[in-house]
Amino acid sequence: MAQADSNSEDALDDLVGRVKSRRAEGRRPFVPTQQLGGLRPSEILFMSGEQKKLIYYLSHQQYANIEDIEQAIELDQAETLKILSALKDEGYVHEVLVNGDILYRVKFVDTSKKNNRLPQELLNALSIDSDAFLHQLPLFKKLTEMELGFISQKFKQEHYARNDVIVRQGEPAKSFFIIKSGVVAVSNLSSSGVYNLIRYLEQGDFFGESGLLTGQSTSATIIAFTPVDILVVNKDDFYTMLAKHVGIAIELARTLAYRLSDMNTRLANKLIDSSLFLVVSTRKQSGASAIANAMALMIAASTKASTGLLEFPGKELPSIYGFPPTNEIYDHPGGVQILNPKNVAEISEIAQATLIMDQVSAQFKNIVICISWELAQQLEALIRSASQIVMVTSPHREDWEHTKEVIASLKPYIRANKTRLFTLVNHTHPNVSNELTETTPDFAVPFLSSLPVIAERRVENLPEPLTRVISAIFDLLGYTNQIGVYLPTTIGVDQRANTSAYVEKTLSFMGKIFGGATHEQVQGVWNSQDAGLVGEDIHLVRSFCSQSVLDKHMGEVVDYVEVLKQELQQEAMALEVNQKLMLI
Repeated sequence: MAQADSNSEDALDDLVGRVKSRRAEGRRPFVPTQQLGGLRPSEILFMSGEQKKLIYYLSHQQYANIEDIEQAIELDQAETLKILSALKDEGYVHEVLVNGDILYRVKFVDTSKKNNRLPQELLNALSIDSDAFLHQLPLFKKLTEMELGFISQKFKQEHYARNDVIVRQGEPAKSFFIIKSGVVAVSNLSSSGVYNLIRYLEQGDFFGESGLLTGQSTSATIIAFTPVDILVVNKDDFYTMLAKHVGIAIELARTLAYRLSDMNTRLANKLIDSSLFLVVSTRKQSGASAIANAMALMIAASTKASTGLLEFPGKELPSIYGFPPTNEIYDHPGGVQILNPKNVAEISEIAQATLIMDQVSAQFKNIVICISWELAQQLEALIRSASQIVMVTSPHREDWEHTKEVIASLKPYIRANKTRLFTLVNHTHPNVSNELTETTPDFAVPFLSSLPVIAERRVENLPEPLTRVISAIFDLLGYTNQIGVYLPTTIGVDQRANTSAYVEKTLSFMGKIFGGATHEQVQGVWNSQDAGLVGEDIHLVRSFCSQSVLDKHMGEVVDYVEVLKQELQQEAMALEVNQKLMLI
């Protein structure tokens, strides 16, 4: 027995010796790469006295500022910051931005087991493994399974609580980050010491690449706006990844080029508040020109702002509207400017369309473009820039199926938080029956027998069925962002309850700040440690809004969900932003 105890002690001494050796060499004790970051109590044994003292103090505080930490560990600020920096690098201490002040907290590894009381489809979306998650991102789509498996091992998954600082402005760039779940806020520290929100980043977005590629320090502070899980790869592995896999480097360059192009367009053409409307004809004689004309007339009358109408390809606009073919712009009496750009035979149709867009985008507050589906499929930049896309088709089933195929081809280029796409069935003939009995388009325009010739149309003489549809489409301008709150029908773990009052409360709350909200009930499944899979009805309250409104009120929604979580005694609640899920 004594011999066994002696062997155990020798083994323990050997283990401690090896761990201390690792730490002396600057290496962390081995932990599996897929574990979440944080401090394990056993690791405190191998810390210096100052580190232990700091950890002990922080573990008894929710947050602490640098002055309080200095006083507690009895060191000056320089030494305190040095210790904090080392603990931050290990993932043991996180910075927190609260009311504009940087505070600190200790981050312990969470080893507790929790009931996942959420719909199964939410659990599936939130618990996707790193390989599968990375493979669905454009950066890694072209990698083989073996290549992806090797790269995923280089990423470490880290969890940040709300308000934790992930990257701090002015610090050296050390890592590349990909958001696996949750939302982060990107802020810039002004000269007056105030953090100004720049934008939010969501699931699938990445950051940190600019500093790594340029060698410059971080240009913004990025905090966890909700609880977030992030995949992190260090600088050296990031460089190796780009060097070994050209496809990743090309896709990264493509993404950065899109960002730069978008920024340059906004700066050069002052498009921050401008709107581009695409009316896509999915078949010949679909009546798309009439829809585009009505949209331009009504938008010009509604906004009282400069509005241009343009058609691609090859429309004889001078003969249709009755102006000299040498005129490049015709001032229509309805308040719209008809654009008649010169045709350059030496330039392809696609190049001409791009060139014309660059020219007219600086001139008009609103631009309505009628375009063929063939050309739309080739003008990726135009699709990305659109505020609204209206797909015009007929009531024939064959045309509807073709329209769905065209939409599928355009979807990779449509940004969900920028562009709304609508389907519109246009009845251009009186005797055509509706074959779409099992399908409901977003909008339908009946046959209009009293429609004036196109050159004579004004807002006041457009038929009411047409103006009603165009008004409904225009009223949704900017409402490209969606946010939803999932509400359970139980309180605590398994106590059935009527939560309809909370549904009404949430509808009222969302409706007040976003101008409207809808409710639907879905069937969910959650995993109980005691009872296994349990079915439960889940309420979903959802609102649509503009990006600026979402940015303004996102914090209120997260705070509201935090309150609901406490009142309903939930360990977590789900929030959906632009079809991306996160746990609160």
